[in-house]
Amino acid sequence: MMDLDQAAPILWVLFLAVLAPVIADLFGKARVPVLVIEMILGILAGPDVLHWVSVTPTLETLSHYGLAFLFFLVGLELQLGRLWGKPLVLATEGWLISLITSLIIVFILKMADLVASPLFVGVALSTSALGILLPALRDAEEIETPFGILTVAAAAMGEIGPIVIISLALSSEGLGGPLDVLLIGAFIGALIGATLLALRVQPPEVIAMLQKHMHTSGQLPIRLAILLLGLLLLLSNKLGLESILGALAAGVIVGLLSKEADDELRGRLESLGFGLFIPFFSIVTGLKFDIGGLLESGAALARIPLFMILFLIVRGAPLILYRKILDRQQWMPFAYASATALPLVIAITDIGMKNGIMRSETAAGLIGAATLTVLLYPSLALQWLKKGSPEAT
Repeated sequence: MMDLDQAAPILWVLFLAVLAPVIADLFGKARVPVLVIEMILGILAGPDVLHWVSVTPTLETLSHYGLAFLFFLVGLELQLGRLWGKPLVLATEGWLISLITSLIIVFILKMADLVASPLFVGVALSTSALGILLPALRDAEEIETPFGILTVAAAAMGEIGPIVIISLALSSEGLGGPLDVLLIGAFIGALIGATLLALRVQPPEVIAMLQKHMHTSGQLPIRLAILLLGLLLLLSNKLGLESILGALAAGVIVGLLSKEADDELRGRLESLGFGLFIPFFSIVTGLKFDIGGLLESGAALARIPLFMILFLIVRGAPLILYRKILDRQQWMPFAYASATALPLVIAITDIGMKNGIMRSETAAGLIGAATLTVLLYPSLALQWLKKGSPEAT
């Protein structure tokens, strides 16, 4: 018989997941991301406000799978073939500039005793939210423009780079030792080698079988994609790396093997992710958010506008590389889009709190600021674009 104590919280989360898109429609053209609404609903339903539901071990597990699925879909959306070459090179160089800028700023904040975990805060400030930017750029018909390609590449590196750094920092042998580097290199090298081999060896019989099962109850391509996700999550954990690195890698591989993630396969995987798993991650994040502590702490509240400005400064710093590539009117839209961050900030603060190396007020300030970037920065970027030239030089 089902344990009602475990079933009731799950039903509450499912109810809030249904409610979120209905509320999102009420905002009309403002297009508030459903993920943000889900997190807000989690805060309202949680122990600090309405006391409807608390986090249980089952919800924690489902939330972990939701986070993994979110980064799996980010990897699926990367479409590296479109970003390969100059956009990816610029994005890599730009993210390194962001990281260096962020670490310098955060070490100054540490000297002022405003943060206690400079590495984690610095990496969090260098992140982007590709999964949130892609729908906004697609709806604005900017996804295939030079501006859109450069922005997507920059946002992609704003997720890949931080994931690798955090995986290094939390590997089983400590903070960034030689063995950590070898593990990361071996893991990524093996993934690249397996992907290239699979791309070169694709028997027509196997392709035909996968296409046939896409339209049967067997759903073989979906099951293979989920199996690969599970295997890489397990492998990354066994190597002492963060599971989100394995999830991202699985998404990239599925995207490459399915010829840049054909629309049908991607649509079904997105339905599975956004329809079931990812709401557990965003709503449980809201349930765990310490809104009471945030409102009671003037220090935590003061960090929200500070971090919001720092997101823009850190992710806008790479503009030094793009000044001759983008029109002047596109500089601020690029900075606003790149500074949009939330999912990875939630993951990094959660990891930092669990490992006792990040203060609760710092985590609350980062998540609050990142939530505001998602609410404001994409809209500001697109509005600014409409006023200026739509084409990159």
